[in-house]
Amino acid sequence: MTLISLEFYTLRHLPGIVKGGAMSRPSILGVASYVAGMASIGASLTLADVGTAVGIATAVLTCLTNTVYTYRRDRREQRECEARLAQLERPS
Repeated sequence: MTLISLEFYTLRHLPGIVKGGAMSRPSILGVASYVAGMASIGASLTLADVGTAVGIATAVLTCLTNTVYTYRRDRREQRECEARLAQLERPS
């Protein structure tokens, strides 16, 4: 069996996931299997791993927040500059 035919065989014969090309409701055992897999991954994480993930998420959120704030500040300063120039160009 080649790799491609093995992939098609696997996709066609997954119980409770794909039947006849349409999605069907997964079985209780299938759901329990996925939950147990996620629980085992969660149990294998150490406090250092969780701290690293939280640190990365915090850094990304800080970067996004700073980018939004800087964009809004630049727009505000641009409007202020244009208003001051318009005021200076007006004859008194």
